[in-house]
Amino acid sequence: MGQPFFLGGQAVVEGVMMRSPHYVAVAVRRENGEVVVRREPVRSLLARYKWLNKPLVRGIFALFEALNLGMRALNFSAEVTMSDAATKTSGKENGSQSGKGRKQRNRSGASSSESTIGGGAIALTMIAAFLLGIGLFVVLPNLGADLIRPLRNKPIQLNLTEGLLRLVIFLVYVSVIGLLKDIRRVFQYHGAEHKVVWTVEQGKPLKVEVARDFPIAHPRCGTSFVFVVLLVSIIVFSFLGWNDDLLYRVASRIALMPVIAGISYEFIKFTASHQSSTVVRVLMGPGLFLQRLTTRPPDDEQIEVAIKAMEAVLNMEEAPAEESVAAVRAEPVPA
Repeated sequence: MGQPFFLGGQAVVEGVMMRSPHYVAVAVRRENGEVVVRREPVRSLLARYKWLNKPLVRGIFALFEALNLGMRALNFSAEVTMSDAATKTSGKENGSQSGKGRKQRNRSGASSSESTIGGGAIALTMIAAFLLGIGLFVVLPNLGADLIRPLRNKPIQLNLTEGLLRLVIFLVYVSVIGLLKDIRRVFQYHGAEHKVVWTVEQGKPLKVEVARDFPIAHPRCGTSFVFVVLLVSIIVFSFLGWNDDLLYRVASRIALMPVIAGISYEFIKFTASHQSSTVVRVLMGPGLFLQRLTTRPPDDEQIEVAIKAMEAVLNMEEAPAEESVAAVRAEPVPA
């Protein structure tokens, strides 16, 4: 395969996204059991513009790229599941029809299922998620710290309290959404993604029975990254003082997010490259423990979906450029 490289991924609706240095693939299981895979190349900004690939800077662009790819993967998985739902609804309606009318309604239902979620809807979703995140993890902790009277005129303690409240809110939030049935299935696919990444990194064959034995936690997981971001933010914000103006405090936190993301990215990158160190393993411990909230043991069918996505990116990495381009044009395709 040539030079080794990092692999990553993300759970989506009834599926998994896998990313290699040059390609991304999303595998989704349909209601009829078929696994559909979409493949496409990745043109990373860090690869195209070497001057961006510098410590502390690269993490900001890597994060935005990951968010963009993640939203597109979620969009594709949502299209597939919505298509199945539309087909099922159409089928029920057609059950009351007969002959030619039934066939016409079937064709109509299949056509309507081809509709996609527009870019505007994706943008609105990202904006709504961003605003929710600001409200929960910036505004709410700030207001909570303000209410603690004994800490007034103690800026360091106020900032530390704000950071701890932010961490608690995050833990509660993840725990609560994990109670939802659909989110639990996403968390299972998250575990499947990790098992398959471990399988490849350990040089084992991509088979369900092999991947099944690997852990559901992984040191490069986004959950670990979020946890590091929360801890780094506590340290950084502790040096800001405590302004009485809530709007100023919120704005300063938002302005420093790229800096915190850059520092956190370097930490994750360092620990991923030094996993044999005892000190590094201790530092990774809290993030790995936190993944118990965002992952669940997957079943074999979910592992199979993750394997399909992984096979797609690995095959394209190994294929000649012209073959890879041809494969990308044939999307989506049944796995």
